[in-house]
Amino acid sequence: AVLLYDSYERLQNTEDLPVPAAAGLGIALLSIAGKEWIFHYTMRVAKRLNSNLLKANAWHSRSDAISSVAVLIGLIGAQQGYFWMDTLAAIFVACIIATIGWELCMDSLKELVDTSIPKQRRQQIQRCIMAVDGILGVTRLRSRSSGGKIILEVQLLVNPRISVSEGHQLGEIVSRSLTGNFSDVGDVIVHIDPETHNHDKALHDMELLGRENVLESIKERWQDLLTEEQIEEVSLHYLERGIEVDLTLRQAQISDALAQQLAVALEPLQGIASVRIYNKLHEASINQQLS
Repeated sequence: AVLLYDSYERLQNTEDLPVPAAAGLGIALLSIAGKEWIFHYTMRVAKRLNSNLLKANAWHSRSDAISSVAVLIGLIGAQQGYFWMDTLAAIFVACIIATIGWELCMDSLKELVDTSIPKQRRQQIQRCIMAVDGILGVTRLRSRSSGGKIILEVQLLVNPRISVSEGHQLGEIVSRSLTGNFSDVGDVIVHIDPETHNHDKALHDMELLGRENVLESIKERWQDLLTEEQIEEVSLHYLERGIEVDLTLRQAQISDALAQQLAVALEPLQGIASVRIYNKLHEASINQQLS
């Protein structure tokens, strides 16, 4: 702003402007060549490191080079008797500095307020996620920038019947795939969903009770049908339509009548969708040291 004002004042009285020395032409040429080389070198490094700070330094060098071009033109014009050209060049330089400064400030502000990634980039990331076998959908994708890197938070839909460890492994595969395919992705936070979330209040209240409370309610309904010793394991699956119960019994045979009674006993419990009953016939464990 000061440079613009000073140049405007000088432009009002061009008769008193001094004639620039011829040596200024050589200095301007050297400045153009040097600053342009610095710009290209710094920009290459900035792109490799994805650093906004280095990009800002690179554009600072480019602005100096452009300013030197304007100065060179102004010097040539002034030496030919067009003294106003030197002042006009100064106004041009001030505008260049203001423009580049504004753009750099806006880029930094976008990073500070966690501006989302562009739509095209978002679609590329979603395609990369969906290419992983076992991922059924992307229910949420959030992004923010930090230190020149993108931090992603993704919520993934998977088969509700897979194990916890398999769901975790799918998340690890997605994370490695994103950081491997996109150099600007620095970190990926993965949430695994077995299904879309249920908004039914009765089911939601049941789910919020926690595993121990749900199991206690279930076993109370079964206390006249089963003993604690007969139960090997109870697994709970929190799905869209409610809680699915997997019951594994130690006994070899399970009658249809018992299975029906166990299912009917759970009907009064709101939030229980179904029950599956299995019997544990044999369990083998192999632990072999490989060298």
